[in-house]
This record gives sequence, C-alpha cells and structure tokens, in this order.
Amino acid sequence: MNKSRVIPLSREYINQKALRIRQATKTEIDFLFPIEETIEVLLECMEGSLEIVEDDKLPYNIPARTVSYPNINSHKYFPYTIIQIKESVYLGAISGNPEDRFTLAHEMGHAFLLHGCTENKVCGIDENILPTEDPEWQADTFAKELLAPSYFFTIFDPIFLAKVCKTPIKYVKEQSDYILAKEIIESGLKKSHIKKSDYIVNYQEIPYPFEQLLLIPLNSPFYKKLRIPVERSSVFILRLCFE
Repeated sequence: MNKSRVIPLSREYINQKALRIRQATKTEIDFLFPIEETIEVLLECMEGSLEIVEDDKLPYNIPARTVSYPNINSHKYFPYTIIQIKESVYLGAISGNPEDRFTLAHEMGHAFLLHGCTENKVCGIDENILPTEDPEWQADTFAKELLAPSYFFTIFDPIFLAKVCKTPIKYVKEQSDYILAKEIIESGLKKSHIKKSDYIVNYQEIPYPFEQLLLIPLNSPFYKKLRIPVERSSVFILRLCFE
C-alpha cells in the first residue's frame, strides 16, 4: 500500500508544536486536554472547518479523515482543511473514550502540521519512506504529545497518565519507552566524554527497548552509529535527528 510522503519532521520539532497548543490554551499542566473544544477553534483559525458526519458517510474502518483543498483566498497561505469525524467517534471523545480522543488529536495533527499543503508534499507517494517522512507517524507523534506531554512522565507513572489523560495505554507506553530510551542513551553518551556540540544523536528508530539499552556497552558500535557529525546536511539532520 502506497503512503504519502511529506517534508520530514523530527519528533522534537513535533513535540514543540504540540506544546505550543498547550501553551496557547493554557493547559500545560492539565491532565485532560480539551481536544473536542480545541480542534474546532484551531480549524477556524486555520480557515478550515469541522464536520460531524453520520457514521455511514465514511468507510467502516475510517473513524475520521482530514481533507485539504487549495485556498487562493487565504491570507495565511493555509489550505482549506476539513476534518470529517463520525458522529459516534465525536460523541465518544466528548464522553472521554481514549481511542476516540486520540483519533481527534491525530486528525488535528494532520491539520496543524499542514499535511494538506502542496509545498509539504515530497515526490507524491513512496512506499520506502522514513518514519519522519510519514504523515501518519507525524500525526501519531503529535497526538501522543498533545494528550500526554513528555514532561508528565518525569513525575507520573504511565498507567496513571493513561487514566487521567484519557489516552490509549498503547500510546502512553510508547511515549514512556521513548523517553526512557532517550534518557539512557544521553546518559551513556555523556559518560563517553564526547562533546555534545560535536554530534547530533539519531533517536528516531532505536532498535531496542529501553531495558536492553542498559545492557549495551558504551564502546559498542550501536552508540557510535547514533552519533551524526554536525557538519552533515541540514536536510539529513532534520530527517533523522533531534537537536
């Protein structure tokens, strides 16, 4: 199955975008993000709209979709974006259903990351794409950070966060594992006495769970491969790395 391919975005960049929305809505420290209220306001600001449709108007396996059209009248250079959500999914999100809340946040990610912009498309479709070039990965990453921000995990247990943030436990665990892995790798690199300014670390596709990272020697090829010299092209860095 072919996938759309978009301009690559690092996870750190996407996380910052999600944080900006939390800051704008003054919900940085709130566990329960008001996704059903925010998505409509965001679309209005972006010259788009939200449509709640009858369930049979969308395929049975598609709970929602984001459609964008060229908007020659836009003063903000945004496409006209419509997010269509099944009525049952929208009502589920309002009632606090974690899966439905994540669906809304995912579609909000598509809109906010401008996946409908022609300028954001790269080579149309391509099966062999990196996660950072995949609009679905980008939207999932955005949704995870919006609903359960990374900074919560330094204080609270993932199971607790899944409950109070009303986010699917699967995505909360993925968020937790990623944060732990990043901490372990950064700790290991610090002990290797290499200046942080000399390299950028590639965290995008860590092949091991964080428990196994603890067992990997600091002088192993794994840690060496993570270090990408700063002088590499900015496109390569944007595609693969956290700054």
